[in-house]
Amino acid sequence: MGYAVRLTKDEGLPTMVKRGAGFVRRRFFGKRARYLPGKKVLEAQAAEMAGKTAENCGLPTISILTPLYNTPENYLREFLDSFVNQTAPNGQLCLADASDDAHPEVERVVREYQRKNQRIVYKKVENKGIAANTNAAETLATGEYLALATTTMCWPPTPCTRWGRLSCSSAKRVSRTVSFTATRRSSPRTSKSRWWDTSSPIMPRIICSAATTSVIWQSSSGRCIEQLGGERPECDGSQDHDLFLRLIEQTGGAAHLPQVLYYWRVHAGSTSGGTDAKPYVAAAAKKALADHLSRTGRTGTVEDGLFPSTYRVKWDIEGDPKVSILIPNKDHTDDLEKCLYSICQRPSGTTSRSLSSRTTPPTGHLCLL
Repeated sequence: MGYAVRLTKDEGLPTMVKRGAGFVRRRFFGKRARYLPGKKVLEAQAAEMAGKTAENCGLPTISILTPLYNTPENYLREFLDSFVNQTAPNGQLCLADASDDAHPEVERVVREYQRKNQRIVYKKVENKGIAANTNAAETLATGEYLALATTTMCWPPTPCTRWGRLSCSSAKRVSRTVSFTATRRSSPRTSKSRWWDTSSPIMPRIICSAATTSVIWQSSSGRCIEQLGGERPECDGSQDHDLFLRLIEQTGGAAHLPQVLYYWRVHAGSTSGGTDAKPYVAAAAKKALADHLSRTGRTGTVEDGLFPSTYRVKWDIEGDPKVSILIPNKDHTDDLEKCLYSICQRPSGTTSRSLSSRTTPPTGHLCLL
């Protein structure tokens, strides 16, 4: 209540009402209201693309590489429906099916959708693991950009539109970069893309913390399947994250879309239900990160994060960096004494508690305010 009164006094009643309405919308309508376009926006996008094809819609074609393996029919249909219902026709879904003979319904369902939508391409492959199967899907791709997906995912109607417009508006940069979308904790304050290069302090924290991203990259400039060796079977379980790390190393940065552009569904045997279903995933993720550190000349130890499928790099301290400690203080001499005593190291062989016998580390200094 105090905040509302102060806001009304400082910025007026209209601002307070607007803020209050925003709070109610976020609080009672959840992530859908915060992260997804409204009905009018979706209708406008669909109307703009009505009657258009991938060739004349004005957006680059994005080939989405998806391996299939004994996918439950209900999940497969939802996945395919979410692709068919995109507001833009610039997507191409490339499916490499490694399902065994006991699951003929996978091919049957895909063929059913193929008859209705020519943007779905399909081939049967021998099962060699998710990384090799994804590489097989890449041979079907004809789009200017490539993306990765699995059937545990499900899209809202907007990704192909958002990816396509990003590539057009940032052509000079995106032509040599990847773009990625945050999926869990992205900020709803803006829908504008943002450029992060590898020299940014935030980039190592983003790309090394969790593999919860949807990535697209230009097929002609990246040529990842040929130049980078595609997805590596030794990183099965974290193969997409591994590929993303290697792409970042080559491209120098990424364009970030602060929107949720896919959902990750939970079913038995999927890592979306927890890493217990596939315990090798954590080991593969740590290997991908450790290899990334080795390739980029960084040193550190890869550790588990606070939550499943998150990781933390404990960076090695190189050299003898200076540490500046700022201590604001006013009249609290006792607290200041304890603070300084805890910082300053006691020289060996001394027993006095006086500050005069302490020495500050030679690589740092204190700033008392």
